[in-house]
Amino acid sequence: MTPILQLANIRKDFAQGGQALHILNGLSLSIGPGEVAALVGPSGSGKTTLLQIAGLLAQPDAGQVWVHGRASEKLGDAERTKLRREKLGFVYQFHHLLPELSAEENVMMPQLIAGRAKAAAANEARRLLALVGLSARLAHRPAELSGGEQQRVAIARALANRPALVLADEPTGNLDPETSASVFSMFRDTLRETGAAALIVTHNHELARSCDRLLRLEHGRIV
Repeated sequence: MTPILQLANIRKDFAQGGQALHILNGLSLSIGPGEVAALVGPSGSGKTTLLQIAGLLAQPDAGQVWVHGRASEKLGDAERTKLRREKLGFVYQFHHLLPELSAEENVMMPQLIAGRAKAAAANEARRLLALVGLSARLAHRPAELSGGEQQRVAIARALANRPALVLADEPTGNLDPETSASVFSMFRDTLRETGAAALIVTHNHELARSCDRLLRLEHGRIV
């Protein structure tokens, strides 16, 4: 079975004070279809850098990245953007919802950008918002939603174009512990409901252990 995401011998260095910092040092990993994997590691270990490379938002200094079976280093900017739009979804610690739009409209937006008809986009937005328990909040703008509700909208938005893989960077890191546990559980269950694979960065090991696989990043490699 072809992995949804495959990273092979990834290296990424940054210059600081005239010295090279080896952030990712020959890292390799793969995520299979439908697999929900959690990524943990010390602060500054390169978790966000890894997600940026996996999401085709940054390029490694060496190594290879395959997304849905396609080798990304051979793709031009337009092809990388198209692959990212069609196969990847993103969730961040801060929801980045558009404040002037309702919950439904925020989930519709990526679909409209991808060319889906307005009526179909609205139907899909309502379906996803129902999955995350927000059917009664469709018309509410972000300022009218709680932090947990806003993050649920962001999760629904990430799934709007039916991605093969969702990349999440501390998706519950800005929430209180009780809300964090609730949103993380809902996120994991929604991923399984939709069949999307996921790589989720989290500092919470207890939540991470509820995923299909727990990966630890240390010294630039998965250990």
